[in-house]
Amino acid sequence: MDLYEIRQNIEKISNQFTLLFTSEEIAALEQENKVIEAKMLEVDFFQNQAQVKKETTNLSANKNILDNYYGVEKLLNEVKEYLDLLDENNLEELLSEINQELKKLNTLFKQLEITVLLNEEYDKNDALLEIHCGAGGTESQDWVEILYKMYLAYSKKKEFKIEVVDASYASDVGIKSITLKISGIYAYGLLKNEKGVHRLIRISPFDSSAKRHTTFALVSVSPALDEINGIEINESDLEIDTYRSSGAGGQSVNTTDSAVRILHKPTKLVVTCQNQRSQLQNKQEALNVLKSKLLEIELENRRQEKNELKGEVVAVNFGSQIRTYVFHPYQMVKDHRSNYENNNPDDVLSGELDEIINSVLIMNKGR
Repeated sequence: MDLYEIRQNIEKISNQFTLLFTSEEIAALEQENKVIEAKMLEVDFFQNQAQVKKETTNLSANKNILDNYYGVEKLLNEVKEYLDLLDENNLEELLSEINQELKKLNTLFKQLEITVLLNEEYDKNDALLEIHCGAGGTESQDWVEILYKMYLAYSKKKEFKIEVVDASYASDVGIKSITLKISGIYAYGLLKNEKGVHRLIRISPFDSSAKRHTTFALVSVSPALDEINGIEINESDLEIDTYRSSGAGGQSVNTTDSAVRILHKPTKLVVTCQNQRSQLQNKQEALNVLKSKLLEIELENRRQEKNELKGEVVAVNFGSQIRTYVFHPYQMVKDHRSNYENNNPDDVLSGELDEIINSVLIMNKGR
C-alpha cells in the first residue's frame, strides 16, 4: 500500500470510528461495568446462577467493546504519529512499519464494528443450533454431518463451547438431525442468520456413475437461556415420551430409557434430549430447548411485525435456500441474501465463516 492509499485508509477508518460510539456511550459502558463489579462483591450475588451468568456475560461483552475501542484509538494515533515522522530519508522503512500497524488496525476495527451490529435482544447469549436433513437420503445425511463439522470448526475458532444436546445418526452414513448448544459471548448474535436452507451441489461420492447431485439441509437457531422470562408452558400442553438413548456414552447409557422426547401440542414442536445421564436431567434439558424454540417463534413474530422478514414457512428444497455451496462444475459459496461470494468452499466448510456472517449482519442493518 503506497502513501496515498495509506492516508485514504486511515481517513476512512477515522471517520467511521467517530460514528461507532460517542464518548457518552463509552462512559456509560464503563459505568455499567463498575455497577456489575460492585454487585459481584455482594455476599448473595452468586446464589442466583441465572443472574450470575447474565451479569458476567454483560461484563465480558462490555470489556470486549472497550478493549477494542481503546485498541483502535491507540493504533490510529500511532499510525498518525508515524505519518508525521515521514521524510525522504526514512520513507521506505516507516511505510513498511505503517502497513503492519494498519493491518492490525483494520482487523481490530472490523471486530469493533461487528459488536455494534450485535446489539439486539439476546445477541450476547448462547445459541441452540439444529441441523436437519432434507430429501436425498444418504447424500443429505452426509451434508448434515459436513455442516455440523463446519459449525464445530467455527465454534473452536471463536473459542465457543459446543455440546451435542441430541442427535439422530443414520444407520449407514451421516446424521439425520442434530441439536447443538453453542456457548460463548455473541454466539446467538453471530449464528442467528445461519437459519434457513443450505444447498450443496457436488459430484456425489455415493453415486457410482459420478453424477452431479443437489441436496439440502435446514438449519434453525434460537437463543439458549438458563432462565426465560415470559415463556409459560402448561404441563397439559405436553406429551412426554421416554426411550433408550442411542448416543455413545458411558456405562449406564443405552441400558435405560433415559432419553426424553417432548411434543408441545399447541405448536406441534418436538424436542428430544439424550445427552444427560438421567431421565430427569434430559427432561429438564429438553424443556429448556423447548422454551428457547418458543422464544425464537416470539422473536420471529416481532421481526415480521417490523417487516424484517417475510414470515413464510421455509421448505427444505430447491428455490428456498439462503446459501449455496458449489463444488461442480465450478467452486463457490454464495449467500443469496447479502450476495457474498467465496471461491474457496473448502475454507468456508473448515469454519472460515466470519466474512459471510458479517456480510449478512451488515446487510440486515442497512449499512
